[in-house]
Amino acid sequence: GATLAAGQRIDLVLYVPEGHPVTLRAGGDIEARGVRSDLELRNTSGKIQVRAMPGYIVQAESSEGRVEVAMEGPARPGTVQRIASRTGSVTVLLGDDANAEVRMATSQQFATDFSLQVEHLDGREPNKAARAVIGTPRPGKDKAEIVVESLVNEVRLLRRAVFVDPE
Repeated sequence: GATLAAGQRIDLVLYVPEGHPVTLRAGGDIEARGVRSDLELRNTSGKIQVRAMPGYIVQAESSEGRVEVAMEGPARPGTVQRIASRTGSVTVLLGDDANAEVRMATSQQFATDFSLQVEHLDGREPNKAARAVIGTPRPGKDKAEIVVESLVNEVRLLRRAVFVDPE
């Protein structure tokens, strides 16, 4: 019951069978990589880092920490994925093949490698919203959406670099 050292922590490594959804709520940092399952990650403080596998859904939200999510391949049609932080910065990396509409909101700045349509929402919090279309999203109810939000910090939508074999 006593803290032995400042910054003390416990690391847990979980091996999850493919296709079994994971829900994790924590009070500190969360890191997920190579998980072949849908992820729902929430924490009250600390950062969230995810390297998502193609075709799986990511829901990631931190109250006070930064959130970084790298997605591979196209988003699953007909889904809405939300990546958010109340006070931390949010970074999402997507490839040109994401096939999704990305909706973003913040009261700070947007940083992006993609074209955005920005709407100013004076008198509201967050006070800016933006939209980007990446790849070729399906129309109607099969459209994939990714919502990226930070109430008071920067939102970054960056292009994932693709390895190209020079030979």
